[in-house]
Amino acid sequence: MTAETGFAHVQGADLFYRVLGVGEPLFILHGGPEFDHTYLLPSMDQIAPIRRLIYYDQRGRGRSQGEVEDVTIESEILDLDELRQHFRYERIALLGHSWGAILAMKYAARFSSRVTHLVLVNPASCTYGDIAEARLRRIASLDPCKAELAAIRESQEFIAGDPSTVSRYLGVLFRRATRDPRHSAQLDFRLEQFTREGVARAREIDERLLGETFNDPAFDMTQELQRIKAPTLVIHGEADFFSATGSSRIAESIPGSKMVAIPNCGHFSYLESPEAFRFAVEQFISSKFE
Repeated sequence: MTAETGFAHVQGADLFYRVLGVGEPLFILHGGPEFDHTYLLPSMDQIAPIRRLIYYDQRGRGRSQGEVEDVTIESEILDLDELRQHFRYERIALLGHSWGAILAMKYAARFSSRVTHLVLVNPASCTYGDIAEARLRRIASLDPCKAELAAIRESQEFIAGDPSTVSRYLGVLFRRATRDPRHSAQLDFRLEQFTREGVARAREIDERLLGETFNDPAFDMTQELQRIKAPTLVIHGEADFFSATGSSRIAESIPGSKMVAIPNCGHFSYLESPEAFRFAVEQFISSKFE
């Protein structure tokens, strides 16, 4: 299969998209929020035979345009809805990984009638308390890499936003986020579509969005999640730094949702356990719901 790429003019900015597969649409929401969609490739493409996958770089990241001051949680939700309209779909399925799961849940809570299925892959937690716990787990896991990370972070190249240096930093940062080092080595954080200016912009966007969510002591989506009507699948990696408690809280807050825990798997289940991941998604997407 050959992917189709292009740009959609959305709320005054051109957002880059990549489309692969045929059939009903499944919009893929990347994590970060300072990343673009490329770290999901090629592993996520394995589900293209069952859906038309529509990836996009969120505003101001990767190849998508956008000014820092224009990016908010609200703008992210509206960007996704205008992208849906660009492709002329009345209803869409959503798959969000990590931070992308937060955006997917917020969209599904706002526009419940426009979402057919919701797949949350290694989702970031939905409350400040669960996020704080995940941060402690993450910091502890990085102890063996602490000196290496500090050396890169304090370098002039990293401070200046050199994409190759930032890429090297991310490679070390996520080395401990998988159960098997061979899987972390396969993660693609090359940031090939980022310039120094793009890295600086993405960092500022990251700070703005986290300020509205994870860094806000009042952050709590549990009531919001009760408005979601779409059938929902939560995929949790048993060794993820986002805890099973956090994933369970999401599943318990969304009416009628289902949670699948994948053993021997960290934060990138689609890469670490591709067969179990694909089976869970295929079974869920193909199910008939009343």
